[in-house]
Amino acid sequence: MQVKYLTKDYFSEAAEQIASYVTEKLESTNLILLLSGGSTAKTYNYLAQLLIDSKLENLTIGLVDERYFPHGSEPKNFNSILIKETDLYKKLAPKIKEFKLINYEALDMTMVVEDYNNFIERSFLINSERVALLGIGTDGHTAGILPIFSNQEFQSKFESAELFTSYIAPDFPYRLSLTYTTLKKLTKVFVCLTGAEKKDQYLKLLATENNFDLNTSYNYPAGILSVLPTELLTDLS
Repeated sequence: MQVKYLTKDYFSEAAEQIASYVTEKLESTNLILLLSGGSTAKTYNYLAQLLIDSKLENLTIGLVDERYFPHGSEPKNFNSILIKETDLYKKLAPKIKEFKLINYEALDMTMVVEDYNNFIERSFLINSERVALLGIGTDGHTAGILPIFSNQEFQSKFESAELFTSYIAPDFPYRLSLTYTTLKKLTKVFVCLTGAEKKDQYLKLLATENNFDLNTSYNYPAGILSVLPTELLTDLS
């Protein structure tokens, strides 16, 4: 894991780090970029400006996770809604190979999961560069993987052959997320970590780097970031 300390305007500088990597790779290969919501999305308007003149015909964009509400329920805090309001979607979607959001209002959640599993599987076959932008919650979650499971449940849900899965969560009717199986296939992970409330998570992730144990990851899903090709972008120290 590589740590980069950012000292200027955090989100614009984080976007510069991400765009530099993505732009260089797009010159010679196909790349899929998987987006998170939350504070990480504050980089997306900057990122759109920095990527607009790159080789966008080689770029595919998708999501890391989503909340699912049954059709007709009041939407709130959906990543698809959040990202559609950014310049990254408004300016890049017409120019790139594919911008795949999640149909959070579909009638059948099983079909939603199957559709996104197929998208990830197909995209990982044709994109040699597989990049995700992730954050870490104050509870130690990353992607849409919350620390609410027993070890056995966690292994069954997130270490299975599935690339994308769903589960019932306490704060939303359902969560949809990439699995550990998918995260392990990434060629690059950028983690955005900023704010005093994340200091404990910053220290915990650094301490996990040489001590990651898959059998305890159900308590700390973000621990896997310490053993992935991760670049931690932070203003914490």
